[in-house]
Amino acid sequence: MKKKIRYFVLIFFILIILCAVLAVKDARKKKIVSSQKNITVVQKAEHVDVDNPRIFEMDDILYSENGDICMDFQSPEYNYYSTNFDGTAMAVTSEKKLYYVDGKLEPVYLSESKTRAIISKKANFVLYNDMDELQCGCVYDGSAGRKIPIHSRNIPLYDSAISSNGRYIAFFDKEQGAVIKDVQDTDSYTIVSKKKLKAVHISPDGERGFFELYDDQTHFVFSYHDGELIEVTRGGYFDYIVNDECTECFVYDNDATYYYDIHMETGKKILDEDIFTVHCANDPVGIDGKYSGIKIADVESFRGCILDTIQSAYYFYSPYKNPLELGGFGTYDHLGFDNGVAQRLYRDVEDYLCIDTMEDGCVTSSRLEDIDTIVRTFDVADNLSKIYYVDRDCNIWLYENGESKLLYDRSGYCTYIHYDRFSGRLFFIDNDSLYSVGEDPEDCRLEYSEADYISSYYYDYEDFLVFSYNMQKRYARIFGNIMLIGS
Repeated sequence: MKKKIRYFVLIFFILIILCAVLAVKDARKKKIVSSQKNITVVQKAEHVDVDNPRIFEMDDILYSENGDICMDFQSPEYNYYSTNFDGTAMAVTSEKKLYYVDGKLEPVYLSESKTRAIISKKANFVLYNDMDELQCGCVYDGSAGRKIPIHSRNIPLYDSAISSNGRYIAFFDKEQGAVIKDVQDTDSYTIVSKKKLKAVHISPDGERGFFELYDDQTHFVFSYHDGELIEVTRGGYFDYIVNDECTECFVYDNDATYYYDIHMETGKKILDEDIFTVHCANDPVGIDGKYSGIKIADVESFRGCILDTIQSAYYFYSPYKNPLELGGFGTYDHLGFDNGVAQRLYRDVEDYLCIDTMEDGCVTSSRLEDIDTIVRTFDVADNLSKIYYVDRDCNIWLYENGESKLLYDRSGYCTYIHYDRFSGRLFFIDNDSLYSVGEDPEDCRLEYSEADYISSYYYDYEDFLVFSYNMQKRYARIFGNIMLIGS
């Protein structure tokens, strides 16, 4: 009898231990997740089904538009994230391994490698060196899930390029020289030069490209078109912003910025300083990450764009006329572009909203008469077609099609607002909490209960919301996930 009692007691304790283990496992699933870089998920987004979801990377964490998070690539080493134009796929280089990742956040292993991988900007093709079974230069077709050998041996990835549609690649081969090769017909190629050229970018039809040559401590920049190499400029180490068709480019170093299009005999210096970025209808995207020295823009022309420098900002419209300096260009200004016309929305010294319209080398300025009130702060959506603003009494309004609609009556003392283009909602602070509202005033909801300030200085988080509480805790809201990013 005593043996039976001891047996049942033992079984009871085993069951308790099993329940405890299962509870711990379940708690681990639900617990706050921390990263190696002191970033914590404090509010997990619900998974939503999204067709071709976009991806955002920050601090080696991948976020999907469907609400999912991937922390597989956290590493003490520097990672490369090569992203396509619409942000729906990327090539990841992490700890000498290469991966293809789309919005499902299920990384596809490609190969071991000592070099990076780069993805085409309009199609899911990844250019890389396969160091595993194939031992050669390859293109991975992410849509079909197959590897395409494109050369008999490895290629110099740091000096190579792939067209935005994934059809053509440009690289230097010791035997053939600098070549442009057709991925669909690898026996077909064009010799650009016998010199050791670095490929900057190649056009979708394989007919044009930009190349660089380093010779005798000098960097030479070339445009390849109509079967010829044309020197653009020469000098020190250059960075590039190129349009996708390879018909225009900005080339810049620490001392100057040059512009070139294929109808010019050579490049022309337009500024005595380097540019920080270029604002246009579709802003440039780095070939292997946010800080890449080569950026590609999906625009027909750069004429009519805004050049942002450390010192100022300029309206560029012709290489033969000095760019027009925009006085008072600030952090809170917003830009819009439409058919070669650029617009800048800003507050004047009296805190009224004004708009500059830039077209054909001329700038006209005027107050936005339909918003006849002092504006504490504002944000925009849909290329300036919608303006969210806070009036002097802290009411939040939406201005669209010449009319203003009240969205929220007397928000809190923190008047900063933030429009999240991914959710289509406006975020604001009230009663030490974070709220959001849609275009219908009734569509207002509490998002997070600890918030008293919205920040606009965290450029690394791009269009995502960054907010704080008591000047101690700092959060980022990324595709619905709220992350503690500092304390």
